Amino acid sequence: MNIPDDLDWECDDPDALDLDYEYAKNRWKGKSLPEIEDILKGRTIYLGSLLEDLQNMPRTPFIYYFPTVSNYMITCSDDFLEDDNFELLMGFDYIIEIVIKYLKNKECSKLWASFRDLVNFLKSNGQLFDEYRDGQFSDSVVNLEKKTAEAEHLLAIVQKVDP
Repeated sequence: MNIPDDLDWECDDPDALDLDYEYAKNRWKGKSLPEIEDILKGRTIYLGSLLEDLQNMPRTPFIYYFPTVSNYMITCSDDFLEDDNFELLMGFDYIIEIVIKYLKNKECSKLWASFRDLVNFLKSNGQLFDEYRDGQFSDSVVNLEKKTAEAEHLLAIVQKVDP
């Protein structure tokens, strides 16, 4: 798949054409996957902001960029834990919300493998957030676990219908 071009960034939903869409478009349009990886690794932009951009992208750019961002979160979680576990917790919460949205709409079947990898990672690595289970962020951990279970359920349903 090629870097999304101007046509890919066109949005046919006039309600979606807002400042969030424009901000995502200005930040991501024309960037290659290695450029996005460098941004993620350098943490020059807050992870939550990058994930918010994903949510506001048209379908084609989302399909192009999501696997790279998701893979980064899975493979670099240990790096985050040295610095800011809470940012990682909130990042996973945000990205699983996006996954649920796409699964509820039965969109982006091309990304189901990436969705599955992300859900499996979260199911297998709940201990990453153990330090938050008893503190003021315990609700955040519980919510992430509930959302992960919901995403797993939705993924099973859509894959039965359209494997």
